[in-house]
Amino acid sequence: DIIYYSGLLKKKNRNQEKKFLIEGKKIISEALNSNFDIELLFVSNLFFEAETEFLKSIKKFKVPIEKIKTLELKKLSDTETQPGIIGVVNFPKFQALNKNAKVIVGLEKINDPGNLGTILRTCDWFGFNDVIISKESVDVFNSKVIRGSMGSIFHLNILQEVDIVEYCKKLKLLNYVILVADLDGNSDLPPLSETNICLIFSNESIGPSRELLSIASSKLSIPKFGNAESLNVASAAAVLMSQIRNSI
Repeated sequence: DIIYYSGLLKKKNRNQEKKFLIEGKKIISEALNSNFDIELLFVSNLFFEAETEFLKSIKKFKVPIEKIKTLELKKLSDTETQPGIIGVVNFPKFQALNKNAKVIVGLEKINDPGNLGTILRTCDWFGFNDVIISKESVDVFNSKVIRGSMGSIFHLNILQEVDIVEYCKKLKLLNYVILVADLDGNSDLPPLSETNICLIFSNESIGPSRELLSIASSKLSIPKFGNAESLNVASAAAVLMSQIRNSI
């Protein structure tokens, strides 16, 4: 029923039904090749005729495919351009974070879906697979987050709705170094090769919370050479993750 599935565009319904929507060949391929469970694929009549090779290639996954009119498919999407294929995915059973992970990435109050998606893609690029996301951040199953991640959400172990400060206190007891990105931080990385790290990025407008700064082992910033007031949080995340990857 299209009305039922279109309800999954809202966070409240996603959480209630434990399902979310994905769209486009690239992201659906990533999901099919991951441990995520795709319940159903909707395709437009046009897509069904034009993409016979793609549909043949995914037959082995034995996911039901339902052909519907383009107008019906539009009701399942919040994008202007229609990808022709939309999947219904069951919530994953994310594992508890690997407490031996060399690097855990923490995200505090990241409420722009494009930024969150890009940061998740960057985490995947650098092989930082364990991510914690604060309660006040945008939902990781928001369609814009999924598109921004380009499917990287399917390769990461993500805990959302986390109380970041309390979680970091526990990580400190496990001898993790808590590194918080902050405009007023130090641009020199502390020695990292012998330690586990939790690297935290916060909302770019308001910066890290006072509580988070109070438990930080170190505050990190990126050297500035021009006149820009600040870096977009996703750009800053890419720079610092690259530095961390090269230092461990």
